[in-house]
Amino acid sequence: MLSFYLQLMDSEDDRVFFAALYETYQQKLYRLAYHYLNDPALAEECVNDAFLELIRCFETFCHLPKEKQPYYLYTITERCAFKKFHQEKKQTDLPLRLCDPQATDGMAAQAEQLDLRRAIARLPDRYRHPLLLRYAQDQTFEEIAAVLQISAATARQRVKRAKEKLAALLQEEVPQHG
Repeated sequence: MLSFYLQLMDSEDDRVFFAALYETYQQKLYRLAYHYLNDPALAEECVNDAFLELIRCFETFCHLPKEKQPYYLYTITERCAFKKFHQEKKQTDLPLRLCDPQATDGMAAQAEQLDLRRAIARLPDRYRHPLLLRYAQDQTFEEIAAVLQISAATARQRVKRAKEKLAALLQEEVPQHG
């Protein structure tokens, strides 16, 4: 796939830079997409779409400060994953399957994952991004701080607040009985 992308690049310098980006981030972006989509084929499609989008706006990307470039890649991939997730959601008949009295524990786990993904998508960017960098990308607070250009203490605080807000959002989604 890399050779296909490189054919789309104008200069040799751009090809070398893009190849280095691809080698560095392809697996990380795949894990991020898989975290949202839970489907290897869709995650791979999402990463391909993200790299194609990167090529489309490569000049803008190259003018970003080096520390913001990973954040830009993660954002492109995240948006692509959300788009694919919502496309897939529209194509499935999830409400009928969830109402099925014969539903297995696997279906319940899938429903919980869907609720979690929805709640994460509802978080403001300032909390969602540090949370995903921490848990989907296994980055340290120092790495998160470098990507987002904030202090490590701020990164730690935002992840903490993201978890609190996520818990509140998930609590809202629990059906109230009584």
